[in-house]
Amino acid sequence: MPAVERLLNIQRDSERKLGVHTLSGEYEIIYCLLDAECMAPKELQSHSRLAPTAFYHTLKRMEQRGFVEARVNPDDRRGLLYRLADPMRELVIAQHRGYRDQVVTNYSFVEPGAHSLDDYRNYIHRSDTVSHLTGDFQILLYLYLKSGISNLQISDVVDVSQTKFNQSLGKLREMGLIEFEKDPDDNRSKRYSVTLAVRHVLDDLHRRVFGWLEAEAAA
Repeated sequence: MPAVERLLNIQRDSERKLGVHTLSGEYEIIYCLLDAECMAPKELQSHSRLAPTAFYHTLKRMEQRGFVEARVNPDDRRGLLYRLADPMRELVIAQHRGYRDQVVTNYSFVEPGAHSLDDYRNYIHRSDTVSHLTGDFQILLYLYLKSGISNLQISDVVDVSQTKFNQSLGKLREMGLIEFEKDPDDNRSKRYSVTLAVRHVLDDLHRRVFGWLEAEAAA
């Protein structure tokens, strides 16, 4: 497997199994550039699900905000090569390592619910950088990390509007990715969890991404 696709392909495998997008368009670009010293725009765009116009607008916006840097392509003076800015690379790697340390203790996965959702949120959502995960995947990830919680508890941490949250929650229920039961303390409320099949997919995703982090540290 080409190194340039490795981290993004890990995520793509999970997307195929779940049937939902996991990464924002901005993070697709970041994941590509984490595995490559630099890439031409056309090659970057080939790995993105964004339409060409939206992709180039996103890339230009990331450059303006200092997340990526452009330089002249030495093999084509009319073209550019893009790389992830060093501060952004360090921030993203630190964010992933911080999340890993919340989830893993002595190389064993922490039991669901071992930490509060806000503890995880500090690493899943970073308002000072780019958008990271889609609303659909945020819901799945939080329910993977803490089972049997109410839609209010989930919506408090998921970084989307209430309308978008309700749409995503309904969509995930219809797809059979999440399940619920009545709250024994309040029959008007429901308690949500991911299905066992989703848990297996996310177990695999975590192991593979954490393996990528170990390989990156050893490089």
